[in-house]
Amino acid sequence: MVRKYAGMPIRFYQGSKVLVSENNLTATTKEVAAATNIDRAMLLGAQALANAYGQKAGGHFNMVEKKTDMDNRTEIAISWINGLKKIRFPEKSGKMQDHGVIAVDTAVKL
Repeated sequence: MVRKYAGMPIRFYQGSKVLVSENNLTATTKEVAAATNIDRAMLLGAQALANAYGQKAGGHFNMVEKKTDMDNRTEIAISWINGLKKIRFPEKSGKMQDHGVIAVDTAVKL
């Protein structure tokens, strides 16, 4: 499914600092100043992002109920630990490869 993003565009203004690929095996980046205004379009596949859950003990989520206000009210707190990470795999040559991501940067006139 492809759909137009209805929120704020991903935009880098002229002179702002952007990370640019060094085009090497380890996919390192360097910070440079944008020479013009840039809009970024992203196409993300279904498996482009990994979501992992952790736990202190027991299940992935924790819930605590406590009586407050002289036992007239109950406060409930829910917590969890999770993390998101873009999926990347090394090729046989050692070059890092993004999985399921296409980014297109375009110079724009505002």
